[in-house]
Amino acid sequence: MKTIKDNEFIRGNVPMTKEEIRTISLAKLSLNEAETFWDIGSGTGSIAVQAAVSDKSLNIYAIEKNDEGIELIGNNIAKFKADNIKPIKAEAPDYPEDIEVPDAAFVGGSGGRLREIVLDLKKRNPHIRIVINAVTLETVSVIKELLEDDDIKNSEMIQLSVSRVQKIGSHHMLRAETPVYVSLIEYV
Repeated sequence: MKTIKDNEFIRGNVPMTKEEIRTISLAKLSLNEAETFWDIGSGTGSIAVQAAVSDKSLNIYAIEKNDEGIELIGNNIAKFKADNIKPIKAEAPDYPEDIEVPDAAFVGGSGGRLREIVLDLKKRNPHIRIVINAVTLETVSVIKELLEDDDIKNSEMIQLSVSRVQKIGSHHMLRAETPVYVSLIEYV
């Protein structure tokens, strides 16, 4: 998979999944087995764009509720020539009816509706693979409850911490990024 550096994306005031977390999240999704992929709470579109440049045959929907996010997604699609992405302005799980059913989905932002989003995805495709990124304990608590579903074939939750070296005077210091929980839910 070709990795896109964070500083290559057009950014704004919208959250972006960082490079290391993006790489691991996409690896957990096994998109080589998918035809249609949804990036929910797409933000800048970093997950969707990374997936698109890695597999031009993948049908990707970047779903975002904020106008700034939709604009940034469009700008990043153009910059990276990621023409297999369709930006959708919608608040999950209230999607347009004509959107293709996904084989895999990434949830980077849920607006507090994570349970509804996951249950809607499962209803649309009972065999879907979902990766959820979480930075709050409240979201982790919802994920933990979702992982107790008997219809889950495979699940995993990992916590990732990334620190970057920053030069401070003549010394080098590690600066921690926000820890992220990456959860996989694969239904039977």
